[in-house]
Amino acid sequence: MTTAKALRTIRQNRPVSPADWRALGFKFEVVGHGVFREVCRIKGTDLVVKSPLYEGPLKPGQQPDYSEGIAHSKAEMNRLGRLARIDVLKPYLPTVYYYDAKHGQTVMHYYPPIPEKQKVELMGKIIKNLVGKLAGVVMGDIHGENIRQKRKEWQVPVFVDLGY
Repeated sequence: MTTAKALRTIRQNRPVSPADWRALGFKFEVVGHGVFREVCRIKGTDLVVKSPLYEGPLKPGQQPDYSEGIAHSKAEMNRLGRLARIDVLKPYLPTVYYYDAKHGQTVMHYYPPIPEKQKVELMGKIIKNLVGKLAGVVMGDIHGENIRQKRKEWQVPVFVDLGY
């Protein structure tokens, strides 16, 4: 299934449960999860689905409670909406293709994980771009060796070399 076809199918059918997704022919690969949601890549596409997880153990006959996961999805969409109003932040925000507020289903573009050794360098580039656009100051030398801790117990990072 192509990404475009998958998005058309999702928007037309509005799946809300694993059974709904399977009935539409989607196959998934779990790529991550947190306390409130599971993230699955739709095989053959560049899409991920963030679905709420239910809370606690289920007793026989009891319906799962997805309310915390749904609230988490809503909070994320609210934050993304607020951040998207700031032009300088737009390049750093994920593309959301579909969001079902009632059931907490979110479909986003798939972004591959970043290798650990590149994370600090990439965050440095983001900081450099944001500071440059917001403050008009060029900070070209932001990397792991130029960021230190203010005090051990404070866990506050400090730029210790702003020469370039």
